[in-house]
Amino acid sequence: MSKTNTPRKPKPLYRQKTPKIPGDDFVHAETITPAHFELREDGSIKVIPSRSVENGGRPQGPPVLTFRDDARNLWLYHGNSLELLDAIAAKYPEGRFDAIFADPPYFLSNGGISCHAGKMVKVDKGDWDKSRGAEVNHEFNLEWLKRCQKVLKPNGTIWITGTHHVIFSIGYALQQLGFKILNDIAWEKPNPPPNLSCRYFTHSTETILWAAKTEKSKHLFNYQEMRKVTGKQMKTVWRRGEFHEPQMGTDETQISGKNICENLCESVAEELNPIWTMTAPGGDEKTFGKHPTQKPVALVERCLAASTNPGDLVLDPFLGGGTTAVACARLNRGCVGIEMDEVHIKLSVKRIESALGENTDLFTPPPVRNEIYFFIQIRVVVFARRKNRRLVRARIRKEFANRRCVVNDAPWKVIAEKTGLLRHDFKKGAFHLTAQEIKTATAHFTTTNEREVRILCKQDTRESRPQVFRDNGLFLLPTKNKFYAVVQGEGYVDIPAIKSQPVAYQSKLDFRLETSEVGDSEMQHLDFAYASSLVRTFLDDPSLVLTVRGRKYTPYFSFRVGKTSLTAESVQTEVDAGYEGRNQVALVEAKRSQNSNTIIRQLYFPFRQWQEHTKKPVVTIFFQREGDEYSLWQFRFPDVEDYNSIELVRSQRFLIKSPQLVHS
Repeated sequence: MSKTNTPRKPKPLYRQKTPKIPGDDFVHAETITPAHFELREDGSIKVIPSRSVENGGRPQGPPVLTFRDDARNLWLYHGNSLELLDAIAAKYPEGRFDAIFADPPYFLSNGGISCHAGKMVKVDKGDWDKSRGAEVNHEFNLEWLKRCQKVLKPNGTIWITGTHHVIFSIGYALQQLGFKILNDIAWEKPNPPPNLSCRYFTHSTETILWAAKTEKSKHLFNYQEMRKVTGKQMKTVWRRGEFHEPQMGTDETQISGKNICENLCESVAEELNPIWTMTAPGGDEKTFGKHPTQKPVALVERCLAASTNPGDLVLDPFLGGGTTAVACARLNRGCVGIEMDEVHIKLSVKRIESALGENTDLFTPPPVRNEIYFFIQIRVVVFARRKNRRLVRARIRKEFANRRCVVNDAPWKVIAEKTGLLRHDFKKGAFHLTAQEIKTATAHFTTTNEREVRILCKQDTRESRPQVFRDNGLFLLPTKNKFYAVVQGEGYVDIPAIKSQPVAYQSKLDFRLETSEVGDSEMQHLDFAYASSLVRTFLDDPSLVLTVRGRKYTPYFSFRVGKTSLTAESVQTEVDAGYEGRNQVALVEAKRSQNSNTIIRQLYFPFRQWQEHTKKPVVTIFFQREGDEYSLWQFRFPDVEDYNSIELVRSQRFLIKSPQLVHS
């Protein structure tokens, strides 16, 4: 019996292969313009005038490097991202970036309405956000995604945010180009603008697509880091915590001494499974201005924490207000950001400069915001007799420091409980702690002082330690960027009062420095002492010249505190001033107020760092100015690897006499 040739039933659509775009594989995306510039190895731009082209009657200018920090691998460019990506792909054919975070145009500025600050407003974010039609929009998405795929490393991944206006085009383009889509994540916004037309559901989510470069990519996923956020496997719905969240300034933050979340039974907690609070950017993220589609730093941080490691390099081809660069700076990742709008690239530069100032110097306190403190200071300046002002100010600072310690007691008590700090056997070594663990433990606190890592970790004197540290003889040391060691032992050195009378010192200058009398900063007082040759006189070395100033990262070195062995690597140090002479190098730690003790780290870490760069002896100086007096203490470390071997060599107080100001 012969077989009947019946037509084969076609495969269902969902089982068919995704059609590819016309042309060769993704690695052959065409450049959009002839190259009229070249990308140098250090990230700078080399303009090639002979290749300049006309574009719509105007010269096509090359991208401009507007910000760079080579030490942290941060580069921000003002220009066309497609052009620069072509240059990067030509420079690095094997791929340059470990991850990409992209927030492309959503194409939703088409005359619709929305609600902003309680008022009906027109949706018009700019010409760059206006739709040119579905086909042109999709063509644009293909073009920038091609280039992103080329500059990704083989195992790199890309994160893309979008609403329904654009995300389906992007998802289809990813499939066309051969990306492997790993997850589609729903980010729920807690306070979306209401729908004024009353004809649709309120738009309260955005989609984040996470994709690997190819189907064969072995992408990175920091599973344990993500698990720390929720205590279990993280879901793809990122929403506001479903536990009741007490408002700042209410008594709801505690019930019987415990956070209310802890009072929920385990079964309820398991059922609710809170994920994370993912609110829109707050006012602190818009200090320097805002971008119309600005994303919260916390959102970008989570994406990068999940898919990159410290030191990895991240690309943002649509930098906007610089959120990705800020997140990278906070997470110790490098970043290349590209933004076409001049206003927004300037905003990005301001934000990254501010973030670096906050993030890299974890031990500098924020400006004091306390009305009582300022009121007392004003009273002192106005009413106190001149000879007593210095003593009163010192007492105020000491009192305020003690008050700030009380603020840190509660969060450190929680940190100790949640991390098992007090259950640790310090006879076996130090207790190691990460910045992320501190953030997680203090997430429920409401004020910046109680949850900001750099504030909690600023413990520059014995008195500034939290109670749990003082009760157990503990102190904190950084061992790496965002890594700390809690050590049991003596971490501080006394700054003994100098009982001898101050030496009247005649400035070596033959004119008076009028500008030195304006302001009250540590650097200013130190510069005046140097200009007057006081530092040279104290060290009896007229050859000293200023050669070192600012922040640097330490090389790897080992040391011990008592019987505890530790290592440090890439820890940021700051030298207020360093002077090199023929036979020595002097490093100065300066304070503008009276301290009875200081953490040895501020002297020891720079000492170890600069020993690696010179064969000359390195001496350490503690400097402070109080009133009209300048005090200097010289310390040494007889045993280089012993943190506690610090010894006082000598000390002296001076009264600098300046030449009288002569008016012509």
